[in-house]
Amino acid sequence: MPDNLDVLLEQEKQLKIKIQEVRAIKKADAIVRLKAEIAKYGVTAEDLGLVEKEKRKYTKKEEGDETKPTATVAPKYQDPSNPDNKWSGRGMQPKWFAAQLEAGKTKEEMEIKG
Repeated sequence: MPDNLDVLLEQEKQLKIKIQEVRAIKKADAIVRLKAEIAKYGVTAEDLGLVEKEKRKYTKKEEGDETKPTATVAPKYQDPSNPDNKWSGRGMQPKWFAAQLEAGKTKEEMEIKG
Protein backbone atom coordinates (compact mmCIF):
# COMPACT_ATOMS: atom_id res chain seq x y z
CA MET A 1 0.00 0.00 0.00
CA PRO A 2 1.47 3.33 -0.98
CA ASP A 3 2.19 5.67 1.88
CA ASN A 4 3.18 8.66 -0.20
CA LEU A 5 0.56 11.40 0.27
CA ASP A 6 0.90 12.62 -3.32
CA VAL A 7 0.14 9.13 -4.67
CA LEU A 8 -2.92 8.80 -2.43
CA LEU A 9 -4.22 12.23 -3.45
CA GLU A 10 -3.82 11.35 -7.14
CA GLN A 11 -5.71 8.09 -6.58
CA GLU A 12 -8.47 10.03 -4.82
CA LYS A 13 -8.68 12.44 -7.77
CA GLN A 14 -8.92 9.56 -10.26
CA LEU A 15 -11.62 7.85 -8.18
CA LYS A 16 -13.69 11.04 -8.07
CA ILE A 17 -13.47 11.34 -11.85
CA LYS A 18 -14.49 7.69 -12.29
CA ILE A 19 -17.42 8.16 -9.87
CA GLN A 20 -18.65 11.16 -11.88
CA GLU A 21 -18.43 9.18 -15.13
CA VAL A 22 -20.33 6.20 -13.74
CA ARG A 23 -22.98 8.48 -12.21
CA ALA A 24 -23.50 10.22 -15.55
CA ILE A 25 -23.94 6.89 -17.34
CA LYS A 26 -26.33 5.56 -14.69
CA LYS A 27 -28.32 8.81 -14.76
CA ALA A 28 -28.64 8.69 -18.57
CA ASP A 29 -29.81 5.06 -18.40
CA ALA A 30 -32.36 5.91 -15.70
CA ILE A 31 -33.70 8.83 -17.75
CA VAL A 32 -34.21 6.59 -20.79
CA ARG A 33 -36.01 3.95 -18.69
CA LEU A 34 -38.18 6.52 -16.91
CA LYS A 35 -39.16 8.26 -20.17
CA ALA A 36 -40.24 4.90 -21.61
CA GLU A 37 -42.37 4.13 -18.55
CA ILE A 38 -43.86 7.63 -18.53
CA ALA A 39 -44.84 7.31 -22.19
CA LYS A 40 -46.15 3.76 -21.69
CA TYR A 41 -48.49 4.72 -18.85
CA GLY A 42 -49.22 8.33 -19.82
CA VAL A 43 -47.84 9.73 -16.57
CA THR A 44 -47.99 13.52 -16.38
CA ALA A 45 -46.04 16.04 -14.34
CA GLU A 46 -49.25 16.57 -12.34
CA ASP A 47 -49.38 12.84 -11.53
CA LEU A 48 -45.88 13.10 -10.10
CA GLY A 49 -46.70 16.22 -8.10
CA LEU A 50 -44.23 18.32 -10.09
CA VAL A 51 -46.77 21.01 -11.03
CA GLU A 52 -49.86 22.48 -9.42
CA LYS A 53 -53.07 20.66 -10.31
CA GLU A 54 -55.08 23.84 -10.75
CA LYS A 55 -53.82 27.03 -12.28
CA ARG A 56 -54.31 30.14 -10.20
CA LYS A 57 -57.23 32.15 -11.45
CA TYR A 58 -55.99 35.38 -9.93
CA THR A 59 -52.62 37.02 -10.09
CA LYS A 60 -51.22 39.99 -8.20
CA LYS A 61 -49.92 42.88 -10.24
CA GLU A 62 -47.64 44.10 -7.48
CA GLU A 63 -47.31 43.60 -3.77
CA GLY A 64 -50.23 45.26 -2.02
CA ASP A 65 -52.38 45.70 -5.15
CA GLU A 66 -55.76 44.07 -5.45
CA THR A 67 -55.99 40.81 -7.33
CA LYS A 68 -57.02 40.90 -10.94
CA PRO A 69 -58.75 38.00 -12.71
CA THR A 70 -56.84 36.54 -15.63
CA ALA A 71 -58.53 35.36 -18.80
CA THR A 72 -58.78 31.62 -19.25
CA VAL A 73 -58.05 30.49 -22.81
CA ALA A 74 -59.47 27.23 -24.10
CA PRO A 75 -56.88 24.72 -25.30
CA LYS A 76 -56.36 24.59 -29.05
CA TYR A 77 -54.00 21.60 -29.35
CA GLN A 78 -53.97 18.14 -27.77
CA ASP A 79 -51.21 15.55 -27.54
CA PRO A 80 -52.27 12.51 -29.62
CA SER A 81 -50.27 10.16 -27.39
CA ASN A 82 -51.54 11.64 -24.10
CA PRO A 83 -54.93 13.41 -24.23
CA ASP A 84 -54.27 15.04 -20.84
CA ASN A 85 -51.60 17.25 -22.46
CA LYS A 86 -53.25 20.32 -23.94
CA TRP A 87 -51.99 23.70 -25.08
CA SER A 88 -53.77 26.94 -25.94
CA GLY A 89 -51.28 27.86 -28.64
CA ARG A 90 -50.08 30.83 -26.59
CA GLY A 91 -46.75 31.18 -24.87
CA MET A 92 -43.89 28.74 -25.17
CA GLN A 93 -44.46 25.50 -27.05
CA PRO A 94 -44.69 22.57 -24.64
CA LYS A 95 -42.08 19.84 -25.01
CA TRP A 96 -44.70 17.28 -26.05
CA PHE A 97 -45.85 19.59 -28.88
CA ALA A 98 -42.30 20.09 -30.18
CA ALA A 99 -41.65 16.34 -29.94
CA GLN A 100 -44.80 15.56 -31.97
CA LEU A 101 -43.75 18.08 -34.64
CA GLU A 102 -40.31 16.47 -34.82
CA ALA A 103 -42.01 13.08 -35.14
CA GLY A 104 -43.80 14.29 -38.27
CA LYS A 105 -47.16 15.45 -36.91
CA THR A 106 -48.57 18.76 -38.10
CA LYS A 107 -50.24 21.47 -36.02
CA GLU A 108 -53.50 20.74 -37.79
CA GLU A 109 -53.37 17.06 -36.78
CA MET A 110 -53.07 18.07 -33.12
CA GLU A 111 -55.84 20.68 -33.18
CA ILE A 112 -58.82 19.95 -30.95
CA LYS A 113 -61.80 19.56 -33.25
CA GLY A 114 -65.24 20.77 -32.33
